[in-house]
Amino acid sequence: MLLKIAIRSIFRHKRRNALIVITIIIGTSVYITMDSLYNGIDRMFVEGVVDFSDSSIVVYPEDYDKNRRGFPVNKGVKDFNCIDEVIREKFKYLETTYRTQFLCEVIFGAKSKYVTGIAVDPERDKRVFRVSEKVKGEYLGNKGEILIGGFLAKSLGINVGEYVTVSARTVDGTYNAIDFRVVGVIETGNVLVDESGIIMSYSSANDLLSLRDLKTSFHIKVEWHKGESLSSYVERVKRIASVLEPQLTGYKVYTFADLHGYFLELMRQGGVDHYFLMAIILIIAGVGIANGVLMSIYERVKEIGILMAMGMHPKQIRALFVLEGLIVGIVGGIVGLFTGGMLNILLVSYGFDFSIFGGSGKEWGMPVWGVIYGVWNVWGFVVSFSFVFLVSLISAYLSSRHISKFKVIDCLRFV
Repeated sequence: MLLKIAIRSIFRHKRRNALIVITIIIGTSVYITMDSLYNGIDRMFVEGVVDFSDSSIVVYPEDYDKNRRGFPVNKGVKDFNCIDEVIREKFKYLETTYRTQFLCEVIFGAKSKYVTGIAVDPERDKRVFRVSEKVKGEYLGNKGEILIGGFLAKSLGINVGEYVTVSARTVDGTYNAIDFRVVGVIETGNVLVDESGIIMSYSSANDLLSLRDLKTSFHIKVEWHKGESLSSYVERVKRIASVLEPQLTGYKVYTFADLHGYFLELMRQGGVDHYFLMAIILIIAGVGIANGVLMSIYERVKEIGILMAMGMHPKQIRALFVLEGLIVGIVGGIVGLFTGGMLNILLVSYGFDFSIFGGSGKEWGMPVWGVIYGVWNVWGFVVSFSFVFLVSLISAYLSSRHISKFKVIDCLRFV
């Protein structure tokens, strides 16, 4: 009986209830969209590490790992093919490559700078890292060519096509210096690569370091699906690493989260701004919803008086309006989730380009560049729906509880 009366009341006051539903839809959609973008920014920062610096999983020999921050080039992976076979046996879909890092000095005219050099297999490296997509100029091809980080090139005044001298300590402990042609400038957004990195092929590194193709690290790419959140990806990568580690005796297996835990922790701490903004969005939406519900009930005080005069108990009055709030909250919340979901599909598929606002991103207080893609965060949907639903319900209950205490004569005289 009460359900029928509640439904009739909702349709009898269509304009007011429509405004409440629209407020709920807007609040829910905005919350879901902003939550998706903020999580997308976090993902973008971490992608810079995974795609250009360390990959998803890194395998180091134990003797190299003890001093890996010093980049020793006399210790490395002895049985690369064996590691590759273990990975293929467990996870056939994973892409792998190897690298060798070393310390060196780049000299150009009267300027010089100590940087980190990386020796790669140019074709195989493309399977795991996206460096080739961020090169202005040409990618590595012939012997005697290098790629150089964009900030590093700018600080030294180096242009594509010019020659630089690279000096480094060889495997034998002596120093060697060779001239290399800069065929491309790397602009990845990853500070480690752009500000202090050069990349060369193993054929060039063999001449410079007497390297004899020594590989110091093994890199594994775990595909990061479109729309997948950072937390989901971290857990998935950790599960894969936990399966591989027992199989690789004599090696240390690290995920990007292990290597950059401090960075992820700083991101979590910086997420306070995220939660603060999301809370403001919910509060604004909540005030609008509560105001709409309160106005809807106070406009019907005389109607409440008539219902009470006809013998309806105050508890039934409260139950009626709570039921109306429940229906409006559920309908608005469901439509809001659908609308927010559709907007999120667009963000995940096409992203949002912050450059339309102009500037480099520093004006936003964070290094935002390019297109930011949204991610799917189930908790964003749950929180937004739960909040608008509870606000509708509580607002209806409190206001109806207050009015149900009025006497019949007071309700009929209410203006």
